Parts: sequence; structure tokens; C-alpha cells
Amino acid sequence: MESMLSFVLGVRSMNMKLIYLLFLAYPFVAISGDQNFPPRHWWQEQATIEKIEKDDAVDVDSKLKRFSNISFKSSDSSNENVSEANSRIKRVKSSKSSKEMQEKFLETIKNNAIVNNSEWKILKSKFIEGDAIYGYAAPPLSGPYGYILVRNNAVIYDVVLGDQ
Repeated sequence: MESMLSFVLGVRSMNMKLIYLLFLAYPFVAISGDQNFPPRHWWQEQATIEKIEKDDAVDVDSKLKRFSNISFKSSDSSNENVSEANSRIKRVKSSKSSKEMQEKFLETIKNNAIVNNSEWKILKSKFIEGDAIYGYAAPPLSGPYGYILVRNNAVIYDVVLGDQ
């Protein structure tokens, strides 16, 4: 962005400066004027609060089972038979034991459940009869995903769960 700005400032013609600035500002103006962010083509199927929370609970349980046997090794554990590739991996220096780190990791998975998300709780509190909830996701590797609360065909609240 800085290089574009310095390029614009280096242009001698005032008309060209104006054109470049308008070109740079257009995406920000276009997004800020969109009352239905995220765009409609990002919307997924309509879902209920109960279904979203149930599906998330299943996902959390699946992650807990998958990672329950994970083991952590601190950097001070030495093994003379470590491969060259493995030796290049940065190790976490920690005074915690492997068991403590595993417990903390599993606790983090539990805490990231949607029922613990403060924005999700706000969305639920705003929900009234007749509203709809949709999942949404930007195209892969390009932006956020989450849920939106829609009332009278307008997005009234969104919960961003992460970026892709």
C-alpha cells in the first residue's frame, strides 16, 4: 500500500493523482456501502441454532478424540537418533510437562466451541421469531467464514469464526 501511495504522490498530473486515488479507494467504498455483508453468493444453507450447536459439539468431540493421544516434547528432551529434518523443527521451550501441555491443548479445543463464543451468544440473544441464520464463507483462501443473522432479508448481525 505504501508503494502505491508513493507512486500516486510521484505522479505529476493532478488529474492522474485523482484517478489513482479513486482507483485505490473504490474497494473500501464498495465494501462499506454493502449493507448485506457478507455478499449473498457466500451464504450457505439456512440452519437453526440447535443444529449449529449440535454439529459443532460433534466436531469438538471428534477433535478431542483425535488429539487425545497427542504427545508434546519440550526442547530440552534429547534424543541422539533424531533425523536431520526433525532436528530443524523449532521446539517449544516450556517448563510444563508433556501431560500439562496436552491438557492445555485439549482445553483450548473445548474453549473454542461455538457455545463459548461471545459473539455467538450475542447473535443468539438478538434472534427473534422469523429470523434466519445462515453460514457463510468467502472463497477458499480469501477471507472470513462464520454465521449471519438475517431479518427481513437484511443481515443484522454476523459472527466471524475465522479466516480461510
